[in-house]
Parts: sequence; structure tokens; C-alpha cells
Amino acid sequence: KHTCNCCGHYCWNVGIIRRRKIPRDQLMAVYFIRETELDECIGCGTCQAACPEGAISANGDAEIGEDVEIGPYAIVGPNVRVGTGTTIGAHAVVDGHTRIGESCRIFPHAAVGLEPQDLKFKGEETTLTVGDDNVFREFCTVHRGTADGGGATRVGSGNLFMTYTHVAHDCVVGDRTIFLHLRLGRQ
Repeated sequence: KHTCNCCGHYCWNVGIIRRRKIPRDQLMAVYFIRETELDECIGCGTCQAACPEGAISANGDAEIGEDVEIGPYAIVGPNVRVGTGTTIGAHAVVDGHTRIGESCRIFPHAAVGLEPQDLKFKGEETTLTVGDDNVFREFCTVHRGTADGGGATRVGSGNLFMTYTHVAHDCVVGDRTIFLHLRLGRQ
């Protein structure tokens, strides 16, 4: 069972707006929270096919913990495991062989677990492991490891990665750190 309020299947108001062909962005901003009852979901893709906005991506291979919220247009890849209570914001991407701990917050447009920015990378199976209670703010990037660097990027627990920060391939980040994007220039 899947419910949201961005289309006429479940939301009477949006259904009327769509039938009258009124551009939705002229009337309201819709921020919906998908609610999927995992016990009843069989991964058939019906909700994905029915969504007129293309906001639902069903991938039966990802492991999603309980009470996980995934925002509209977010992508969770097939080899990802997301821990209980984690929130993945709109348009965020979590991909690759990535393990996200419990109670993490991944904000809109963050890119977590993508291929490393390394010219020697040839598609090897590498990993990203993230501990619990981490916060990845908007436009933050965290890349998987490389074969030459040990094959793994590791992030501890309780960290804050502010907007536009980057964790490069093969890095090991401890616990309770704060990363910030700093622009130095003339004052």
C-alpha cells in the first residue's frame, strides 16, 4: 500500500487541479511524505506506474529499514542498505554498495555513495559505510572507495556535513566531526 498527496489517485484536490489543467506550481507547492507499508508491499511497481509525476522509484533490491522516509524524486540504488529512522530528502541520491546507519538525515540534492572521482576507477565493487546519527546537508557529496585506496570509504557516527562539503574516496571520518564548506577570499 502506498499513499501520497501529489496525484489524483489519493488526493482529491490535486486530482481536480490536474483535470482542469491548471499548472500546480501556480497554486501550491506540494511537499509530500510517501508512506509505504513495507509488510504489504510486494514490489509490483503499480505505484511507480501510476505516479503522474514520476516521483516514485521502486527497487526491490535495496534494503530499507523501518520508519525510513524517502522524499520525492529521491533515488535509492539496488545495493543500498538504509538503517531504521533515516530520512532521505527530495532529489537526493544514495547509490552503489552503500550502508547507511540508523537515524541519519540526508537532505535534498545530496549525493551519497556514487562513483569516486578518480581516473583510475574502472567500475570495481567498492563500498561506503556510514554510521548512525549523521547529517548530510544539501549538495553534500560522499564517494565510495577505490581499489587502489583499499576499496572503502568509512564515516563514523554523529557527524555533520554542511552544505557543499565533500568526502573523497577512501577517506576515513571518525565520530562527532563537523565538515564545512569554506570560501576564502579578499575581505
